[in-house]
Amino acid sequence: MRGKNFWRRLQPLLSFYLAQLRRRQRWAFPLGLLGLSMLIGQWSPSLGILAFLLLMGFFFRYYLTTLWRFGWWVRKFVPFSFPQLDLLVAPELTDATDWQMVAKQCEEALSELQRFFGFPLQRRLTLFVFPTMAEVNRLFQTVAGARALPHGDAILLAWDGWQAAKFPQEILRHELAHLFSCRLGVDAPAFKREGLATWLQGREEGKPIDFFALAEILSGNDRPLLWILRDAHFFTDSPASYFFAGSFTGFLMERFGWEAYRRFYAAADERNFEQTFERHFGMDLLAAERAWKQLLIARRSEFEPELSLAVRRKRVETTYNAWQFWLCIEEAEALLRDGEQDWRVIWYASAAHSAVGNYLRALELLQVLSERDEATLRPYRANLWLQIGRLYDLLGEREKAITAYQQALKEPDYWDEEDGSTHALARRFLQQPFTEQQVRERWRKRLRLR
Repeated sequence: MRGKNFWRRLQPLLSFYLAQLRRRQRWAFPLGLLGLSMLIGQWSPSLGILAFLLLMGFFFRYYLTTLWRFGWWVRKFVPFSFPQLDLLVAPELTDATDWQMVAKQCEEALSELQRFFGFPLQRRLTLFVFPTMAEVNRLFQTVAGARALPHGDAILLAWDGWQAAKFPQEILRHELAHLFSCRLGVDAPAFKREGLATWLQGREEGKPIDFFALAEILSGNDRPLLWILRDAHFFTDSPASYFFAGSFTGFLMERFGWEAYRRFYAAADERNFEQTFERHFGMDLLAAERAWKQLLIARRSEFEPELSLAVRRKRVETTYNAWQFWLCIEEAEALLRDGEQDWRVIWYASAAHSAVGNYLRALELLQVLSERDEATLRPYRANLWLQIGRLYDLLGEREKAITAYQQALKEPDYWDEEDGSTHALARRFLQQPFTEQQVRERWRKRLRLR
């Protein structure tokens, strides 16, 4: 690839990082390093330059590493040009679909959001399409099927995540909203920016955002908004925090209107959020939260009978995440006796049985999933076979465990914050079996993270 095209592809991520550095006032680091290097340069100019480059590389190694990795991946992406956007697709995906249809969906969402916000993007939109979620997740050290680059006017999309989505246009609207909202004001806290993006995506899996927020509340997974105002708590409590933020944003929009909310968004940040909220809306956050939740509860009958089933499913996840494994098993097995087929319920049931040492039942449930080929399950099949291999190891069936790990390596890689690459773990356990000692170490690690 010619150098000019390479830098053009790198520009969205570079612009995104430069905006982050400006917001976090990290320019003090380079200035300090420059001063230190000039001091060293009094004795040797060449040594001063070398010291500056080495110190810059050390302090900004995450950004530099990610830029290099991103550039290495996208250098061979195949370009498609459309009226309102540029599409860059991984070589193995060029014949995966009719990219003109994907571009059309994106352009429709882009035009709609331009009308809503009242201004266009600063640059031509670029959409990068990666083969799997693993590449996107590894880049940003977080689990997501898509990622917006605010101030870079680009979106990174995982093709397997797109295929798994029942309504992929929701993904596009959510990520595009980030590209517009970054020009309204600072993008912190996450509760603010993700609340607006979630509300603007319109629906989740075809259902209203309020449906999911109410299911979280009724399943015992309610959270005070003051708790998820902190970014660390917001992302730990995902996806519930996204539904709460999106539903609450919709409540504010309906009660006070877009212009009032827009002024609030421009003025609020992580330091003054509560004071700014009260100044713009004439009520404190707690009073607004109570009014919003009371309204949600009053609308419960609108969402039945689907809501009751969603609450039962959500309780399985809620009890598992609260370390209530026996209660999780009770909830999940009751659903399974009623004919439940949702793969997430089956997976959580297996994880709960594994946590209490019921390895045979845990294995039986995962084997059911291994025989299914659902679009929403496909991105996680490598992890599914990894878990099957671990259970076989714990049951002392090493040959079957090896077969499962080999199957995990045949599936597209999966990456998450806790374990990293599934393929790397599968290769590790091919060399040495997974043991009870490692089970204990994993629980200790989770306790430290909490």
